[in-house]
Amino acid sequence: MRNFVVWFDIPVRDLDRSVKFYAEVIATDLAVVEGAPGRQANFPFAPGIASGSLRENKEHKPGATGTMVYLDGGDDLSVPLARVEAAGGTVIKGKTAIGPNGFMAIFKDCDGNTVALHSRN
Repeated sequence: MRNFVVWFDIPVRDLDRSVKFYAEVIATDLAVVEGAPGRQANFPFAPGIASGSLRENKEHKPGATGTMVYLDGGDDLSVPLARVEAAGGTVIKGKTAIGPNGFMAIFKDCDGNTVALHSRN
């Protein structure tokens, strides 16, 4: 079965601030790319696995409504969720069981985007 999602962009106002926020919350490095329309920082990716970026440009504005992206919360999303507020975000919904699909949580990032985390445990 193929992935239906192949790429996503999370709009941001200040790329450097947002890179710091996401790097702290999900404990990973993002690669800043110059030269595209606007600036962007890519989440790690490998061929055949969906990924995305933080994108700073004039056409897209951050917001709390619209499509919600679920990021990989690792083995237990409680770990990255515990870092959200110290990084400048707000937890909206704590770790919540979603039956056989594991757990999810929702937070607002430093730009006001609503983003979710998912983990099996």
